[in-house]
Amino acid sequence: MPVQQFLPLVGNDSVGQRTLHGTWLPPGSVVAAYVGPQSAVTDAYSSSGLLVSTLAAGLARCRSGKGDYVVVLPGHTESVTTTTGLANLVAGTQIVGVATFGSSLMPTFTFNGTTNTAVWTVSVNDVRMSGLRIECTGADSMDTPIVWTGAGGSFDHNFVNLGSDTTHDCDVFLTVGTGADNMQIVGNKFKSLSTAVNTNVVLVSGTAVEGVTIANNYMRTTLSSATGGVIAVTSAATNLDIYGNIMFNLVEDGVGIRISDVACTGMIYDNYFGGVDAGGTVANALKAVSFAGTTNPVTKCFQNFATDENAGSGVLSPAAATT
Repeated sequence: MPVQQFLPLVGNDSVGQRTLHGTWLPPGSVVAAYVGPQSAVTDAYSSSGLLVSTLAAGLARCRSGKGDYVVVLPGHTESVTTTTGLANLVAGTQIVGVATFGSSLMPTFTFNGTTNTAVWTVSVNDVRMSGLRIECTGADSMDTPIVWTGAGGSFDHNFVNLGSDTTHDCDVFLTVGTGADNMQIVGNKFKSLSTAVNTNVVLVSGTAVEGVTIANNYMRTTLSSATGGVIAVTSAATNLDIYGNIMFNLVEDGVGIRISDVACTGMIYDNYFGGVDAGGTVANALKAVSFAGTTNPVTKCFQNFATDENAGSGVLSPAAATT
């Protein structure tokens, strides 16, 4: 069978065209390209005619709406410096990194552009990004490295460095904009290092965006404002599904999930928040989920816990309903 019909066999010493249980690809899709450097290890990819050196080149080979894969090989590195890096992206593209999660072999994309000059914009439907290492360490206060407005998208199982110090970080890492209905943000690890500061990790700001799921992520950050949220919802999003997230916010009296006083609907449950309170009060322990106002939100909360104590278990947040 031709090499483009199969993904690599994980752990195989050779290129590996088959898995132990058959093909990994759904019917109708193919591996459109492998992204990585030419080397002895990737000679078979090169001879297949599918090896390219950049993500942009790989995306250009995908067919719209077919679910084609761009496989980013272990050890690949790229710098993101413009707003046009995903200009070749078509609907249904699956961008998948192949390496052990968290390892130095994860294919790495470093955002390197001041303010809003380094951006990935996902404006087409049914795109998936998975298994990538993303470094927001190339410039200071990059506005929002990823803006997602395509429906049915998935940003899952990626390793994200939100910043390494005060001059190498991003503001909002991922903005979910209008049109990003049914987006999945699942199983990622987000963290900032040292003195890096962020505004939010995930911001849901799209008008009437429907069915966004934010689940089972690990998020460690220092936010620039105590009233900001690691996850923030500022629009009248509908049917939100936010659960299983572990959040640590190092700004004093900070917030885990922040809901603006807007007519958003949905469920927020089974989230865990660790905060910092140098003043010795318990106010921060009640901010796993924080509402800017309670006039408009129609959002229900269950079993969310928070603590600012180093050796104490969390308390219910927000407080249990009394009626």
